[in-house]
Amino acid sequence: MRWVQEHFQLTGDREFGREMLAFLDRNIQGMKKQINDQGLFAMFGWNLFDWAAMDTPGDGIVTHVNCLASLGLKQCAQLARDLGDEAKAQDWDSAARGLAVAVNRHLWSEKRGAYVDCIRADGSVSPVFSQQTQTAAYISGVATGERAERCGTIVHDPPRDFVKAGSPFFMFFLLEALVREGRFNEMVETIRSYWGKQIDAGATTFWEMYHDEDARLTRSHCHGWSAAPTFFLTQHVLGVQPAEPGYASVRIAARPGKLLWARGMVPTARGVIDCAWTNEAGRFELNVNTPRGTPLRVELPVKGRVKIIEGDAKIEQSTVTTSSSRLRLSVV
Repeated sequence: MRWVQEHFQLTGDREFGREMLAFLDRNIQGMKKQINDQGLFAMFGWNLFDWAAMDTPGDGIVTHVNCLASLGLKQCAQLARDLGDEAKAQDWDSAARGLAVAVNRHLWSEKRGAYVDCIRADGSVSPVFSQQTQTAAYISGVATGERAERCGTIVHDPPRDFVKAGSPFFMFFLLEALVREGRFNEMVETIRSYWGKQIDAGATTFWEMYHDEDARLTRSHCHGWSAAPTFFLTQHVLGVQPAEPGYASVRIAARPGKLLWARGMVPTARGVIDCAWTNEAGRFELNVNTPRGTPLRVELPVKGRVKIIEGDAKIEQSTVTTSSSRLRLSVV
């Protein structure tokens, strides 16, 4: 459900998006049939979220599934709205809110100040609490106010008796939480530490699991579900993002932090975006090539005097806009 909306943002393929709305509608109607009298989604299946000792039975009410279903519904609603189907958008937004209300009513423990992992098939409330479940509640927006603040604390510093991250797949969602908070330096440090250790251990591909204290470091040595750094480094360090679906216009929002340089090529339906920046000795320099006729907005990550070296651009405070296919600038 999240993928379809994200696919549209990256490709701008309206025909495919409209085709997928029908499948999403079918999927969501099926989901609604699985909502119980508490307003919770009860799915029978393999409810894996992480290779860790979470309590996520195949039969029961699993908290992270409900949270991610709420998030998926909101993203589906955004897709419907972008494609002009306001009726579906309102219906799916309403369903997302309904799940969020039910999760907060039935799956929050006042005693522990956290969401339980599940309600088991026999009706008993799980005694297990996990970093993973709090992360799902946090990034989905199910947790709000003081509960969101509490979840945010647990996401980054879980109590000793909480189940903790067990695989690179789950780490994607932890990085997503850091991005939502604007903690880009910590995002980079997390990638450097967690995936960097895998590189130090000899990895040339993304591993399914990584536990440096175990003799068997991983099970699958080439695992696409573990490739979170490719997304977060591209969009939030290099900074290349679609400002409109399909990169009809482009946003560059580099987050250098302590890094000295970044460079990359981003394939889009309109053509390749070639972007590179350096950030050293008090000088930030950016060099971008975009497909011809693609409007570009650069949000400068540092303050200083902006000099346009190449391209015809307009400068307003900390933002540079241009329709030139090539832009080179420096900030000192």
